[in-house]
Amino acid sequence: VIGAILYLSLSSSEELPQMEIPYLDKIAHFCMYGGLVGMFSFDTYRSSLLHGSRRKILLGGWLCAVCFGGIVELIQNFCTDTRAGDWFDFWANVLGATVGLVVGVFVVRPLVNRLFGIK
Repeated sequence: VIGAILYLSLSSSEELPQMEIPYLDKIAHFCMYGGLVGMFSFDTYRSSLLHGSRRKILLGGWLCAVCFGGIVELIQNFCTDTRAGDWFDFWANVLGATVGLVVGVFVVRPLVNRLFGIK
């Protein structure tokens, strides 16, 4: 997931398919970071090797995703000629990561518990 986010975020926008859907860029950011935190939630709940508070681990994963999104926006702004950092993209990342965390706690956790018998 991280590799896909990096590729899509740092590739020239001319290489990506062009569609005339309003706010498609923001929707993509929301989905990418929601998916990242959702997958992290799944792996966190599935893993029986974790020791410590899953709540802290999930919040740490959310924070890492948010920081990663901010760093990618800074890289786009200062290290590429074909992309520009955008605060609205960053906030779409934060919102997506937050929804991914909520879905992870209230949807993924019960699903994983049922599938794998983990408490």
